[in-house]
Amino acid sequence: MRTFIAVCLSVLLIGAVTRPIHAAEFTPGGDEIMGCDLTMRGKVTSGDSDRARALITKLRSAEADALGDPIESVSMVICLDSPGGSLHEGLEMARLFHETQTVTAVGRDRLCASACAVAFLGGTMNTYYEDTGKDGGKLRRLMHPTARLGFHAPRLVLDDGTYDAETVQYAYALALRDLARMQALKGEFYITDALMGVFLDTPPESMTYLETVEQSALWHIQVVPTISPDDLTVGLVENMCENMNLAAPKAAGGAALLRPELTQKDITVHDADPDDAYVFVRVDESYRYPGQVECSFGWEPLTMDHRPISMLNGTLEIFMDLPYAWFAAPQTPVRALARKDDRSDEPRDFLSLPRR
Repeated sequence: MRTFIAVCLSVLLIGAVTRPIHAAEFTPGGDEIMGCDLTMRGKVTSGDSDRARALITKLRSAEADALGDPIESVSMVICLDSPGGSLHEGLEMARLFHETQTVTAVGRDRLCASACAVAFLGGTMNTYYEDTGKDGGKLRRLMHPTARLGFHAPRLVLDDGTYDAETVQYAYALALRDLARMQALKGEFYITDALMGVFLDTPPESMTYLETVEQSALWHIQVVPTISPDDLTVGLVENMCENMNLAAPKAAGGAALLRPELTQKDITVHDADPDDAYVFVRVDESYRYPGQVECSFGWEPLTMDHRPISMLNGTLEIFMDLPYAWFAAPQTPVRALARKDDRSDEPRDFLSLPRR
């Protein structure tokens, strides 16, 4: 991949001297399926992060008071519906969502692109009451299978007119600063090399959307709610292990993977309670992908849990829950995983789903 500085010097940049036109609109509530406590719609412009901070703080405080819990234990969900806007403000919002441990979500048929997609990457779930041994929450960036989440390289947008060299250089310096900030946040927000490459290499006039299960794993995006398998088969375990490996830090740069053959004897299922559908699946240590990713996870049929955005726990090196979508082959289009009715689970044969 081209060096970060080389790419920065070869692209046009956004937001340095653009005048705000219409600020984003924030409204309480929103898509019940995605669990929205707050919804943002419209173009991302200067000052939106400050407005979002005030609203999120107010909502968290009210929830904490109602529960009798500390505010640090409360996470909100913000749903995003925006074509983009200011990269600088998008970065500020990403930082805000991470600091306040606010989950980000893009609902059915909604769009979050450009600066909105950057803000989306800050989505974080509170772990105050979980014995995790880690601080800072865990990744919770939710995308409906029919939503559009798009990234592209930044660009400089100027009003018609003539500008002297000093003005343009100043705008360029500000935009470079924002790109440097995004690079600095890369590790903190688990922005993978694969996603960073998309962000820098997609031309400003184009857009790269998340369209496959493979991209969701490489970019650390949780696609929910989805159809689900009723039974756990060798093929589904193999798919989950492959997607977990794609999501692992050592593999998330998008390198080609050798796919070993998984057999039934490689799989151990621990059933602690015969009356409980939950089991823990562990794959033999000899079954490895490049990067030495351990593949084990908890499983229960999604029909046993009526929360549409329910997910699985697992032993992934990055700190995120595993979506049921990862039981599908990496080449599966995420739209093929959409339910007809988001409130009703639809058991399907994942191995027969279309592939790209």
